[in-house]
Amino acid sequence: MIRPHVQLESVQYERAKFDEMLKVSEAEEVILITDQLLESLSHPALNAETKDLIRTQITSLGDPEHRVREIVLCAGGSRQIPVGLSALAEELTATSGTLLRYVMHNKAVFTSHYMDIVEEELSRRTD
Repeated sequence: MIRPHVQLESVQYERAKFDEMLKVSEAEEVILITDQLLESLSHPALNAETKDLIRTQITSLGDPEHRVREIVLCAGGSRQIPVGLSALAEELTATSGTLLRYVMHNKAVFTSHYMDIVEEELSRRTD
């Protein structure tokens, strides 16, 4: 009876280690791609402090208590409306649906403009 429990613990431990290694690999890929983008724009590469910050932020996403992870996991499902606002549930649902459509439209239409703004700001900082 103990053996299956030990095997399960072992599998869970190996899975956790694999997930951690995957996050480190993802962080390194983000750093590499960012450095390549900066180089293509004739900007200096990320400094060591920024690279460490990126690594820390990405690897911390594995923490089940991480706030961003909680938000992402909840984003797919519906959120419960607080008791005091239950009388406005229909209006809140309609408003949040409209807001989501605006955000998605904004992203689809203006992403290239935002990228131009970011590129311009980056070029100002290097001058």
